[in-house]
Amino acid sequence: MNGVKTIFFKGTMNGNGIVNYNGGIPFEEEDFYTKSYGFKVPYVKHKKVTNIKVAKHVKEKIGDELKGKIIISSNCLRHSIFEKDMPNYIRSYRGKNEYLAKLIGHPGMLLRGYMETNSKKEKSNKKEKNTDNVEEVENVEDTEILKENDLLKRGNVVSVSHAIQSNNAFPSFLFNSNNGDKDNNAIFTIETVGEITYEYQGAINLQNLMFIDMDDRFGSMSLLPDNIDVFIASFKENTGLDIDKNTQAGYFYRTNQVEKAEQLGILLTIEQINYLIKYLFNNIASVMITRNNGYAKTSSLEYQGITNPTKNSNLFSSNDFIKLETTTDIEEIFIEPFPFYVKLRGLTE
Repeated sequence: MNGVKTIFFKGTMNGNGIVNYNGGIPFEEEDFYTKSYGFKVPYVKHKKVTNIKVAKHVKEKIGDELKGKIIISSNCLRHSIFEKDMPNYIRSYRGKNEYLAKLIGHPGMLLRGYMETNSKKEKSNKKEKNTDNVEEVENVEDTEILKENDLLKRGNVVSVSHAIQSNNAFPSFLFNSNNGDKDNNAIFTIETVGEITYEYQGAINLQNLMFIDMDDRFGSMSLLPDNIDVFIASFKENTGLDIDKNTQAGYFYRTNQVEKAEQLGILLTIEQINYLIKYLFNNIASVMITRNNGYAKTSSLEYQGITNPTKNSNLFSSNDFIKLETTTDIEEIFIEPFPFYVKLRGLTE
C-alpha cells in the first residue's frame, strides 16, 4: 500500500454491564432520563442527589425523540489501549529531561503523541538604571528569558472516537447499599445493563507519526535536541530497531508547506513506522476493560490506508477495510507512507 497519508481503523467491542460511569445526573437531564428509560430521577429540593451512578451516554435523535446510547468515552478507550505502556509514568517529572526523553523513546509514548515541552522563550521588559542613577527606565528592546518547564504534553498522532452502543440493550436502575453505617448516602442507585456491543472509529496521522520534531519554531516539538542520544538508545531498547543519527536526523522541510522552512528532527524509516502501526493494532486488539460489575473487550478490528481523503465522502462505510482477525494478519501489515518530509541537510552540514 503506497503513498498512504492517513490510516483509518474501526472496531467493535462486546461485553456485559457498564464500564464507564459518569457520576450523577445533572438536573437539566431529568426529563431525558425519564423519557428514554422510564426512570424517575430522585431529586431533593430540585438538586441532584449525589448517591446515584449512571453510565456515560450520547443522545441520538430518532424521529422527534432523543434516545440515549451508552458509551465508553474516547478518553477511557484511549487509556485502555495504552494502559500497559506506562506503568511507572509520571506526567510532571521536573528537572529530569533525560528521563522524559527515555519515556518518549517507548513506542506507546510515540503513538500517544507525548512530547517534551520545550524551554519557552518569554518576553519581558527589563528595567535598567541609567548611568546617572537618577531613575529607572525601561529598556527599549525586549529581553528573551528562557524558562524551563520540564513535563510532557500530548500531540496529535492517534485519534479515537467514543465506543457507542450498537445493540438494543436496555439499561435498568438498581438500588444498592454500602457496607457500614446506614446514613443518608448508604442507599444509592446505579445504572446497569446486560450484554452490550459497541462500535468505534479512529485514525493514525502518519505525518505526525513519522517525524520526531526537535525544532521549537513550529509548535510540535517532541524532543529536546540535547537528548537525541538518550531517545535513540531508548528506542533501540524498546523496539530492537536502530535509528541512524547520521542519515535520519537533520533538517527537513514538509512537502505540503507553502514556504519550505527547514525543520530540525528525526525522520523514521518505513520499517520503524510499520513497527509502530503494528504495535498500535496489537494493543487495540487486546483491549479488555474490566470493572467490578462489568467488562468490555475488542471483538473485531479493521483498517484501511487512505491515499486520497477526498475520494470518498464516507470513508468509514467503504468496502476497502481489511480485517485483522489474528496476530498474523497484523504482522503482515505493510504501509508505505506518503513522503511528507524531504531532507535538506544533516546535523553537522
